[in-house]
Amino acid sequence: MPDRMKIPTSIRDLFSRDSAQGKSWPSIVMLLRHAKNLSVHELSKLADTTWGMTGSQGRISPSVIDAGNGSVVFQLAPTIFVSFHQASNRYSSPAQRNQSANDAVEKMWEEQTAWCAVDAPNRYDLPDKQRQECYKLLFHLVAKLWDGNVCGLYLPAEDNEAKPVIPPLIPNHGDLIASIKWAGKNLSARNEALPPQPERSSQTNI
Repeated sequence: MPDRMKIPTSIRDLFSRDSAQGKSWPSIVMLLRHAKNLSVHELSKLADTTWGMTGSQGRISPSVIDAGNGSVVFQLAPTIFVSFHQASNRYSSPAQRNQSANDAVEKMWEEQTAWCAVDAPNRYDLPDKQRQECYKLLFHLVAKLWDGNVCGLYLPAEDNEAKPVIPPLIPNHGDLIASIKWAGKNLSARNEALPPQPERSSQTNI
């Protein structure tokens, strides 16, 4: 039987998506104009329409492993878990200060008053292809919640990657796919404008 995933009791631990080693697991933060405040029942129905399936044994729905403080952990398969978090306060991140050179990105941060997020918890050090697969899984839920209330998306784990597999900052430009494509072009333009980084030395100082 897989280990039971518990939601941390500390509100600070709940909001953090970083391990003690400073690593982040795949997470998509939706910056909102107004809080959603979805109930566990509403989230369960949403999870079922997103990841549930009908087989020979009937309907197979995600199981609620734990819930509390506006968060829910779902088990989709024996080793696959997804957590959903929501809060009625502004989301604070270093990206808000360090990467706000674009007007659309600045507007995304300025207009948000609340946030919710869907995570693939405890999935650290994944190769690019597996990270992409995790985001595909999470984006299925994001697509169902995507509307004019979403100012944009922030992907903390990709913000820490030199070569992100998905743009870490995605302002809402209407259609979700179009917004992701816009963010990809904006990221490429920004990277081209940055000065080249010095190569890391392979020598070890003693």
